[in-house]
Amino acid sequence: SRTASYVTATSYGAGPEVDAAIAFVGRMHGPVTGTSHRGLAYSAADPEMAAWVHNALVDSFLVAHRTFGPTAMSDSAADAYVAEQVRLGRRMGAAPLPETADDLSDWLAGHPSLGESPAGGEAVDFLAGPPLSAPVRAAYRIIHDAAAATVPLPILTVIGLRPRRGAIARGRLLIRGLRAALGASPAWAAALERSGQDRPDAAKAPGPVHVHRGPTRARYRGPAAGADLRRTRLQRGFLQRCPHPGREPSRRGEPGLEPGGFGAHV
Repeated sequence: SRTASYVTATSYGAGPEVDAAIAFVGRMHGPVTGTSHRGLAYSAADPEMAAWVHNALVDSFLVAHRTFGPTAMSDSAADAYVAEQVRLGRRMGAAPLPETADDLSDWLAGHPSLGESPAGGEAVDFLAGPPLSAPVRAAYRIIHDAAAATVPLPILTVIGLRPRRGAIARGRLLIRGLRAALGASPAWAAALERSGQDRPDAAKAPGPVHVHRGPTRARYRGPAAGADLRRTRLQRGFLQRCPHPGREPSRRGEPGLEPGGFGAHV
């Protein structure tokens, strides 16, 4: 999806990919205007609209990682991640942007515009029962319920959901199996290679992976590269649609999965 591609680009991409991702989102949002069911005019380019989308994404990834991730995350690391994401939000023109994990969660749960809407109801209904085959639907239901259980109660009440007993425990078991089967994100591994960082065991391929730096993007070759690249075709789609303007991938000090980069912690 475009959202997943944007997240991959801004979390693991070099500076030019981040710039291209932000510019692409801006072009897509600019023409989106209308009147809500409450009779209020809106534009997707409004700083407040951009803030809701940005802040909800950041909080969702952070809470999911802290709930289902393989290792514990300290409060200071969570705050550092949110602060890094504030840099990204500012480049998108979003405001306001809470700067700590607690402030971010409170801002979402207490947002004055929270309320029922026809479009919101349609989205909730679709996510509760998408057109999937029976085996896939069974696994999806576990993930759906686990995700819903992490949503703040005021928001769950508005959208008409309630956490199911044992949902998080079932989600952890399923995600542990998926993590073992799929391994670490090749996009993460590629960012580590580009920034000169050692790969953790979870991100290591069976053999060496070589980074070829060229005028448009890095290319990664190695014994596992074929499978990795096939598995991440959707993740990399955004970078393929938005080539950056002829610069090498960034190293230290530019946004990406690097020390201090947008995706350094999660």
